[in-house]
Amino acid sequence: MNYRLIWSKRAEIQFGEILYYLEKIWGERSSKKFIDKTNQTLFQIRTNPRISNLVKKNPEIRSRLITRHVTMYFEINQSELVLISFFQNKQDPEKLWGEV
Repeated sequence: MNYRLIWSKRAEIQFGEILYYLEKIWGERSSKKFIDKTNQTLFQIRTNPRISNLVKKNPEIRSRLITRHVTMYFEINQSELVLISFFQNKQDPEKLWGEV
């Protein structure tokens, strides 16, 4: 089954912030690489979202590592995947749970 992707406003903003940071600090090549890795991950979870990890604090949410620095969080709703957050792993994890 191919799930439909829905981006939350928070996910859109965080994704854009990550791209801005990567391009500003590391250059366009790094931001394109991150986009490619994100697209690969989205393709994988659209076809089989249950291969992703369940989140202990909220078992309705799943996580998927995109790079060692960024984890994507999403929720499965019938035939849709709702992208909740692109979380930078160097941040305090409690910040994530305050947002979700």
